[in-house]
Amino acid sequence: MSKVGTHGVYWSSAPDMQLVKEETKELFKATRYNLNSNYENSRSVSTLLNVNNWENFKDTGEKAKSCIESPTIEMWVDS
Repeated sequence: MSKVGTHGVYWSSAPDMQLVKEETKELFKATRYNLNSNYENSRSVSTLLNVNNWENFKDTGEKAKSCIESPTIEMWVDS
């Protein structure tokens, strides 16, 4: 995963599967599907939902619990 400017990332190839905490899945309403390491999209989603990857995006007051580029489909539908 490479940063693009201040707020974006991209992959030149599909990333490895990353661990996503259950708390994070619930927070972002990503509980209706199972991430599967056999699928490139799942591996990419696991990278987006791994809050450790976003530590550098927190504000200086540590006010943000976590940061994600866009909502999950479930968050979007519920909004």
